[in-house]
Amino acid sequence: MADFKEELIKYVENVSKVALTGTHAVTSDVLKEYNDAHEATFTITDAVGGSTFVLTLDGDTISQESAVVYNVKEGTYELTASQSSYVTQVIPVVVTRAEMIAGVKALTVTLVLAE
Repeated sequence: MADFKEELIKYVENVSKVALTGTHAVTSDVLKEYNDAHEATFTITDAVGGSTFVLTLDGDTISQESAVVYNVKEGTYELTASQSSYVTQVIPVVVTRAEMIAGVKALTVTLVLAE
């Protein structure tokens, strides 16, 4: 009989259709790899149009899929939104477990004209 860790790997791969390829010293490593394999699509609606967005996590810039789309994992991010003649905004973005399961996170950003 296979050990619990090996059975868990088979089960997770079967249910998720994601092949786990990492080294699993302990059972929790299996679940960590599974969680790390999933991302949500974070889409920004630019209410002003032409804004520039920079998304960071712990000071590291997240690569964009397009000008307003990012692939993100669960966590708290910082979104900087800017455009000439508008006030730059720094917005906290929290990606929850539920959003990871749904695979979607959305946000509308409306910049304010500078005085």
